[in-house]
Amino acid sequence: MPGKNLEAAQRWLASADNNRAHADQWFTNAGVAILPVGKVWDAIRVDKPLAGYVLAAQLPGPVIRDGEDHYFLVAPGSASRWTTPGSQALGPACYVAVPAPEHTKGPGIYWVQPPDGSGLLVDSERLAALVQEAYGEVTP
Repeated sequence: MPGKNLEAAQRWLASADNNRAHADQWFTNAGVAILPVGKVWDAIRVDKPLAGYVLAAQLPGPVIRDGEDHYFLVAPGSASRWTTPGSQALGPACYVAVPAPEHTKGPGIYWVQPPDGSGLLVDSERLAALVQEAYGEVTP
């Protein structure tokens, strides 16, 4: 990702924090910030077996990998309507560890699909359909 997009992506990510300078400081010093969910995006946590199936569909939008979990960033308000098995919706009153936009490989937390700074999010309806489909494939 070129430098200009990295800057735009970091500005966009930091805008989730009530104190953007706080988030910027954490990105710069630690490479990760704990950010509130529900203002700029909601997050859908999907575990590795289902996430692999979903990622193969190449849905555009930002996706974080943290250990075995994947967090798909979706539009604010999506969590309140989320009922898809095999996943967990995170909305207001939740926090997510968010890597700096240049962290695109492990070890540790990283972007599987980094944000581009435009505000593009994963389509929650398409994500729900894919997780549901994957859930049916993986579970007996």
